[in-house]
Amino acid sequence: MLMRGVPREGKRVELTKGLSVHLPYGAAYGKNEDGDLFLLQFSQPLPKNYKESLFSADDEAEYR
Repeated sequence: MLMRGVPREGKRVELTKGLSVHLPYGAAYGKNEDGDLFLLQFSQPLPKNYKESLFSADDEAEYR
């Protein structure tokens, strides 16, 4: 699944019209094939492929 990493200063992501959440660095968000939104907080250390832009989430990466 393609995810978007969050910059060091964090990022506000709109979930639905009028509802948003501020994500911290180390989190990622993306949509699956069905259009469902996923918000992940990766465990430390961050996965090697984590970027502050689009990246492919590793299936074995630990998150909460």
